[in-house]
Parts: sequence; structure tokens; C-alpha cells
Amino acid sequence: MHIEGLRALGASIDVQSGYVVAQANKLLGAQLFAGGLFGPSVLATANIMMAATLSEGRTVIESAAGEPEIEDLGNFLIKMGAKIKGHGTHRIEVLGVKKLQRVEHEVIPDRIEAATFMIAALITNEILK
Repeated sequence: MHIEGLRALGASIDVQSGYVVAQANKLLGAQLFAGGLFGPSVLATANIMMAATLSEGRTVIESAAGEPEIEDLGNFLIKMGAKIKGHGTHRIEVLGVKKLQRVEHEVIPDRIEAATFMIAALITNEILK
């Protein structure tokens, strides 16, 4: 989904000796579907959203991941000057801009990491009983 999404924006992508090699003189907005066999991909949605931010024109990502991390990434990009609507929903619209600016942003806590620590604490507690 990552590769197909970036190709839809105009990137030329090849796999050479196990490495993904991508290049583009410019990216163009597109209508994309980010859903896969097991649902939307969080990282594919993030990669497409970031690439679309500096593309030329309008990009619509259908069946986008709606996780809090995508919403936070959208908020970060908007602070930088991106024009994004719908981040955190299953339909994201991005209007490409020419450049982004530096900003400070506090990233939200990682839900998976927090759950991992909680489970490890519970297991450790059971073992020590």
C-alpha cells in the first residue's frame, strides 16, 4: 500500500537488491484507496499523507487509518503549514503546499508501548507472587 500510494502520487519506485528506491521530480495529488486485505494501514496512511502535503494539487485518501497517531501527525503537519482535513477519519483530504515550516510538537504517547509495559508489569507481578 505504501508503494502503490506513492506511485499514485507520481513517484517512480523500484525494488533493487532488496532496497526500495523511489524518486520523483514532483508529486501530483490523486484519489487513493488506503484499505488493504486487513483494513487500513496506519503507516501507509501516514506516508501518503506526508507525501501529499508537498504534492501539487489535491489528494483524497479513502479508507484511511483513523488511529490517534494519524490525527496527531495531521495536527503536526497543519502546524507546519499543511492543509489537511479529516485526519483521524477514514477520509483525509490534503491540499498540497509549496513548503513547510519548522515547529515544535509534542508527540502523543504510544498506545502499543504503553500496553506492552502494562502487560509486562502484570506478568512480572504474577511471577513474583
